[in-house]
Amino acid sequence: MDLEGKVAQVKPSSSSGFVVDINYGAVQDSIELLAVLAHEITHIFLNIVGLSFQDTMQNEILTDTTATYLGFGNIILNAYSKRQKKINEKTVEFSSKWFGYLSPAEYGCIIAKRTKKFNEDPIPFLNAEAGDVFRCGMVTLESEYRLPPMKGSFWSDKIRYRWHRRCAAKESRKNGVFHNDYWHLGYRFENRGELCVIFQCRACLQLLRVPAFRGIISVHCPRCESEYRCTS
Repeated sequence: MDLEGKVAQVKPSSSSGFVVDINYGAVQDSIELLAVLAHEITHIFLNIVGLSFQDTMQNEILTDTTATYLGFGNIILNAYSKRQKKINEKTVEFSSKWFGYLSPAEYGCIIAKRTKKFNEDPIPFLNAEAGDVFRCGMVTLESEYRLPPMKGSFWSDKIRYRWHRRCAAKESRKNGVFHNDYWHLGYRFENRGELCVIFQCRACLQLLRVPAFRGIISVHCPRCESEYRCTS
């Protein structure tokens, strides 16, 4: 069947099920076949539950992300391979091959997030190259989890935060115990004897309460032991 350059595609069948067509010319072995099927099966799952984007590329990225987080990530990443070809005495050509619309590094990072969530160890199920990518993903994830809450935010978001903190301080002087919710922005203020700002730990979503107007402080998460150095 002509797949117009695609590795595979899924389509509804006449029996109210689905049919997956595979371009076997683009699949070299059973490991690659499993990676392709993992993606297409997730397409079917998302279709059944009614999750999709209008944009084709966004929909494919959603499919790969969902497949990885649901547990197919090891299968997909095991199909990643590096090759080198000697052109002449001084030139070696390097290439790599993987399946899906995410990069190997992105697959590795999502598998790392799943590992953190479910306390798993995927290394026994990954080949050497996939294992290296997963370890890099874990390093990236750990560094992201150590970022302060508003690190990388736009300057306007930081100005808005300082305005909300100022308003909370005024209300605190007037009313004593109170709380102001700005969860849609990632934080809230409370006064229980001292004005505090509350935000979620990036790693485990534990609520962290720190005093406002303390300058640069170190924040320790009691649940996952993540450390943040930030300005309150």
